[in-house]
Amino acid sequence: MPLAKLLVSCIGETTGKPMKNVRLVRHGESAANAGAATLDHASIPLTEKGIEQAKRVAQSVSRAPELIIASPFSRARATARATITIFPDAPSETWPIEEFTYLDPTRCVNTTVGQRKAGRPLLGKRRSVLH
Repeated sequence: MPLAKLLVSCIGETTGKPMKNVRLVRHGESAANAGAATLDHASIPLTEKGIEQAKRVAQSVSRAPELIIASPFSRARATARATITIFPDAPSETWPIEEFTYLDPTRCVNTTVGQRKAGRPLLGKRRSVLH
């Protein structure tokens, strides 16, 4: 049994209350993921493929969520919008969730992911500062 499933099972058994299901969804393919130049992190849109991915995720939800939460990033809101379309009565909120950004946003204007990777001297070849 995966650890996450085991933890959820244990929590539900100890409280005696019905367990909540939490689904974490990463946004669909974005223009930056597809290699396009973008203006800033917040306004990167989904590609057509990303919109279709978001629709497929939304269609996999079997019952109305108690709450749909998205970050203020355009791609996250567009991904959430697909589920909101299927469950229009479900409450939805935008939370001030931020992403780790290793470059000054002004250096990212009209650049691709590849160009931005070249500008990250602090991280070098490591994928995370946590390694």
